[in-house]
Amino acid sequence: MDRQPEFPSGPNVGTQLRARKAKQAREDRKRLADEEPNAKAPAGKRAPRAGAQLALPSADGWFAAHGWQPFQFQREVWRHVADGRSGLLHATTGSGKTYAVWFALLNRAFAGEVRAGGLRLLWLTPMRALASDTARSLSAPLDDLGLAWNVGVRTGDTDAGERARQLKQLPEVLITTPESLSVMLTRADSREQLSDLAMIVVDEWHELIGTKRGVQLQLALARLRMFARERAAHSAAAPCPG
Repeated sequence: MDRQPEFPSGPNVGTQLRARKAKQAREDRKRLADEEPNAKAPAGKRAPRAGAQLALPSADGWFAAHGWQPFQFQREVWRHVADGRSGLLHATTGSGKTYAVWFALLNRAFAGEVRAGGLRLLWLTPMRALASDTARSLSAPLDDLGLAWNVGVRTGDTDAGERARQLKQLPEVLITTPESLSVMLTRADSREQLSDLAMIVVDEWHELIGTKRGVQLQLALARLRMFARERAAHSAAAPCPG
């Protein structure tokens, strides 16, 4: 996964999201044959396609429903994650890295391996300015796919009301910074809230390498790994029912 992929020019994440909001007249022949052309959609949303739910149980289905085709490197990421591997994804800016990683987890959700309820994805970004954009990108497919997952943001800019809600119940996806993660780890219930993660993503890792913030993040990740080992050991030691 650590390589510079070669792939033809195509829609990046921003283009894909803008395409969802484009007028029906701009859609081309790639729309599905069973689309309802006269369906009216709420303001700001594109009309849903007839039978779309049947075609969207996977990443391939969602891409096909929008007339897109995943790049080869995106498929490789999905395959590696499905095999239980971790890695470094190196690709050019705007090439679709976000959906390469995001749909790797969503594919596991489609397979019933990852369920809603509690924090499942921790997305770490070094820049608060990227958090909101990332949240929009991750939220975009959820309605189409029928997944009742919540995407939240926790940074120094998060208001007190949202922080209070997160204290009661974390969303399935949380986008945060190294500093905010370190604060979360000081809470008494941090082990309970952060021990059942299915995926951790560190975005823009090169911005953190060799810095104090990078060291801070590495220490936080080490603690999260400890939580995961403790949860695995607890599960293995639990008596079998009956």
